[in-house]
Amino acid sequence: MPSRPAAARPTVALALTVTIGAGLFLLLQILAGPAPGSPGPRSEKLIFAQPQSRAEVMVARLDGGFFAEIGADPSLGLLRKAYSDNPGGAAFRASRPVTGWLAWAGSLGGRRPLLAPALFVITALTMGLATWAVQDGVAARGNRARFPAVAVLMPGMLIVMIAPGLCDPLAAAFSVAAFGLNRRGRFGWAVALFSVAMLTRETTILVAGGVALADMWRSRSLRPALLVAVPVAAFMLWNTVVHQIVGAWFFQAGAGQMAAPFTGLIDGIALWGPMEVVTAGVLVVTLVVMWRTGDPELRAIAAVHVVFALVMGEIVWKVWWGFGRVLLPVQLLALLALYRPTDQATASTADVAGIAAEPSA
Repeated sequence: MPSRPAAARPTVALALTVTIGAGLFLLLQILAGPAPGSPGPRSEKLIFAQPQSRAEVMVARLDGGFFAEIGADPSLGLLRKAYSDNPGGAAFRASRPVTGWLAWAGSLGGRRPLLAPALFVITALTMGLATWAVQDGVAARGNRARFPAVAVLMPGMLIVMIAPGLCDPLAAAFSVAAFGLNRRGRFGWAVALFSVAMLTRETTILVAGGVALADMWRSRSLRPALLVAVPVAAFMLWNTVVHQIVGAWFFQAGAGQMAAPFTGLIDGIALWGPMEVVTAGVLVVTLVVMWRTGDPELRAIAAVHVVFALVMGEIVWKVWWGFGRVLLPVQLLALLALYRPTDQATASTADVAGIAAEPSA
């Protein structure tokens, strides 16, 4: 594949600015947030069930507490103990280990005072990574992203600014970055990053699946299937380890989030409020934008996400941050359609036009 123009390369400065901005926003929330002292909203006996700091209160709002548990003990002993009466739940949470592993590293080996701050840093860096990945996805075709920082305003991204430590934005950013790598012919790196994305959140395999389907159709080759086969193999290998530790498989709890086609959506809509309507509207727009590009890979990714969305259960569809998080990759990938030609491409076009306009000798 031809190399992309130098002018099309992602702007690290913008990603860094977004990271710093997200970090400052999170810091303000900590300072203005509720003080510790009361039990967290989760009933499980997690490490942050009794928050000891304002940062821990924020992380414990949603699933960040599970990744703190993995960060405190990557061997899953704490998580298994917390879910002693629900091994399926432990296996489901442990099937997404990457955020917890990063929290363990960021907290210098699982030190509790550093766990919540580490998850805050990971969240801020994720915002910058998502912005960079959108730029890189557009640059893979030799163009410039118009509004890459809009990535942080997508509903699936906004929720992590309210409840830091979620895995979904990080997984989506990884999958978009892998999409760009594949576009630039770096197939091996794309396979590796899709594997990391799936171990961060398994539903990102839909992105790899859409890319593989489109590429196999176009090339009439089975090689693109490795974009799916290798991540799935890595995911199953890790979950075999999890099964040995907690005594259950991830799908024993994860299956509860699925339903017969359309039933979960219909039941969920009955519970919607304004934010759910707005998020659904954003999703419809992003899917239409992806389809209208005419890009085979983006179309395939949109299609497989629609099929998956139709079998998501009421528990996912009833709140905006539920379906917004699961379908976050399409929200980010739609931004790849918002681009402008690079300065080099524009200059080349102008040169050609000028030459054509010159009178012949």
